[in-house]
Amino acid sequence: MNNYTYEAQNYTDFNTVEDVDISFPVIPHGTLAKVILHLKPGNYDDLSRNWTGGYATLNRDTKTVSLKCHFIIMEGSYAKQKVSGQIGLHSESGAYYAKRGRVFIKQMLDSAYGLHPDDQSDKAVQARRTPNGFADLEGLIFWGRISVEAGKDKKGNPKDFNRLEEAVTPADEDYPGLPSKASGCSPTSSAPATVVKASDMSWMNHEGQK
Repeated sequence: MNNYTYEAQNYTDFNTVEDVDISFPVIPHGTLAKVILHLKPGNYDDLSRNWTGGYATLNRDTKTVSLKCHFIIMEGSYAKQKVSGQIGLHSESGAYYAKRGRVFIKQMLDSAYGLHPDDQSDKAVQARRTPNGFADLEGLIFWGRISVEAGKDKKGNPKDFNRLEEAVTPADEDYPGLPSKASGCSPTSSAPATVVKASDMSWMNHEGQK
């Protein structure tokens, strides 16, 4: 291990640091990609609502509770890039926020396990249950459609951002098949689901994520 990038003094004097563009390309609007869900702990629990494990996040300003999510693309040209988002759990302003969150979680499970949204078979009913709470969502692999939204960077300059618009289920003609058997990541693309434990996700420690 003698071929170091910098000499030793470069780690005690940072006046000569070169500017590096650490941004990543915006993923095209409508891209369908296989993603793995990683929940960012917010350390907010409410045992009365089965919110355990420290996964939920309370926003003390808006009084909303959500799951902060990183959706990591697993394959294709944008592999290991991260799309951040949140899943609503509660809002003081009404039920719509939480309802949308529950709908999205159901879509993720349907996508992961290859279930049509109307499937009420015993197998489907069981697959949509999460007896261990949000821990059962950690590491879930499913198909997501990515959108592009206008926003601003930290300096207030216009910048486009990616958002996971929806989880794609077998009800969508673009559904490629069970994530454990199908592969791909394409702008228009068209198996038991795979669930990866946090301990198996070391590959995500790659600076292809923001």
